Amino acid sequence: MNARPLPPGRGRKLDWTSVTDGLDETGRPHTAWLWRALAHWAAGHGDPETGFQPRNRTVAAWLGRGESAVTEWRKGNLWNLEWFGVVRARVGCEPATCDSPYADEEQLFSNRLAAAEEEKEKE
Repeated sequence: MNARPLPPGRGRKLDWTSVTDGLDETGRPHTAWLWRALAHWAAGHGDPETGFQPRNRTVAAWLGRGESAVTEWRKGNLWNLEWFGVVRARVGCEPATCDSPYADEEQLFSNRLAAAEEEKEKE
């Protein structure tokens, strides 16, 4: 993946490609697809206002949540399917401008439904 650079300056910076570390591709393939999609959206497309990967603070503002919630989500400790769609919408990953499978709205919808089932089974 061609990841955008991390933002300059002060503040905690985490590479969004790290959300794909340790994915369970076999047991939870739809959930893994969502995390790969998130990495593509955040690291590949980046923050449309800065051109860099978005900071936690930025994503927290997009989601209407605190930075700690975004950190827990990125670690996989907090699960919210709607947040994937919010990030996709904010970075502008659309089929007209991106040939990635992560730009496909139908694919996103079906994988979100399947991932919800995978997460239920996990509990």
